[in-house]
Amino acid sequence: MYATGYRPLPRLAGIGIAGRRGQVIIQRIVQVLLLLAVSALPVAALAEDPGITAYSKGDYDKAYAKFKAAAERGDMRGQYNLGVLY
Repeated sequence: MYATGYRPLPRLAGIGIAGRRGQVIIQRIVQVLLLLAVSALPVAALAEDPGITAYSKGDYDKAYAKFKAAAERGDMRGQYNLGVLY
């Protein structure tokens, strides 16, 4: 039926992408998904910051105290957030 040494390429995950081109597309999709997952990490870290939490609740005195303590430790985010309060 087929010439010697020739076999049709299998369909990857049933989406009709086969061969080297299909592998490259799948690799790109995985890379984009990993990039999105890694870029969400800083957002999750900000959500745990007590200064940000206090600021978002409107407790500016507590936010000031937290940001000032962080700024005095040399934390750039604390310095920036302290500047935003002013």
